[in-house]
Amino acid sequence: MELNKIAIYMKDDEFLNSFFESNRVLIFSRKDGVWIQTESVDYCITAQMPIGEIRRRARTLTELLGDCRVIAGLEMLGIPFSVFDMAGYHIFTVTEINSTIFEEILADIENGDAQNRMREEIIKNAKPVETDVPGMYFLDLILLQTECPEISSKKALRDFLESTPFLELKLICKHLPPWLELDPKIHVELVSATEPVTAIITKTRD
Repeated sequence: MELNKIAIYMKDDEFLNSFFESNRVLIFSRKDGVWIQTESVDYCITAQMPIGEIRRRARTLTELLGDCRVIAGLEMLGIPFSVFDMAGYHIFTVTEINSTIFEEILADIENGDAQNRMREEIIKNAKPVETDVPGMYFLDLILLQTECPEISSKKALRDFLESTPFLELKLICKHLPPWLELDPKIHVELVSATEPVTAIITKTRD
């Protein structure tokens, strides 16, 4: 993806408009810190066209824009939005075009990418961490699920409990996952039964 190109859909090069009301896409490129118009692509896609035709023409337009993966304008809805989104475009709504707006768009993308990378790292390492005391682990499940709600208690704990040799795990959670109490291989001691729940988990003796 090129982060030095931004496509702007407009009407007759004169003013910003909605995607369906526009008829031209201007591509601006950043060269040596300066934004300049480098390409222009005409198109005709209206809301009155059959759905299949709108989709076909929108796909063709995504291809005509080459390696640019950022598009902005006054409004893009419905099928065109879906087509550009599926093609991997970053889609922005803007009410004016200038170098400041372009830089803000790229900053938003870079910040979003950084947040995505951070989330991926959190998900990859969604498991208890060892404390300064060898064999003693800690996990704040509340904090983890606040950042990544899609991570279940089983996803965060099951593999750790089955494959990690540990002496003790201190778990902070909103409520004790029922499956933990049913696991015969571990012992759960409630330190605090009210939210935030604190539990000490150890392995049962063979």
